[in-house]
Amino acid sequence: MWVATAAAVISAGVGVYSAVESGKAAEDAADAQAKQAEADAVASLVEQKRELIQSLASQNVTAASQGRQISSISTLQQEDMRRGEYDETMIKGGGAQAARNYRNAGSAAKSQSYLKAGTSLLGGVTAGVKGYNTYKAGLSGGDK
Repeated sequence: MWVATAAAVISAGVGVYSAVESGKAAEDAADAQAKQAEADAVASLVEQKRELIQSLASQNVTAASQGRQISSISTLQQEDMRRGEYDETMIKGGGAQAARNYRNAGSAAKSQSYLKAGTSLLGGVTAGVKGYNTYKAGLSGGDK
């Protein structure tokens, strides 16, 4: 009977370790995803700025080829700049929100793993106590 009790306690210990490590791994994976979301936002921002610069340059070339002053198309360029600033805000905000979501999910997974570890520990303790009580009952039953 002691073997079964010991096996239950060892099994609980393995379950606790496994649950905690699983939570850490989930948190690490979520952190990696968060970093990737931030990097993707930076890449999108660079692309958006490149497109804005190309658009402004194209407008300057068009104005120059038509003999217009650059100031005559400044309203269009100002609108492009405003739109570019809005896009920048949205891209940065979206990347930051995605990163927060990933990190929150990782934190939740880690917390959940602690609950699972606690459940494994309680299950092992319960099995161990049950095994001990069964063993003890067998000893006292044999004395009668």
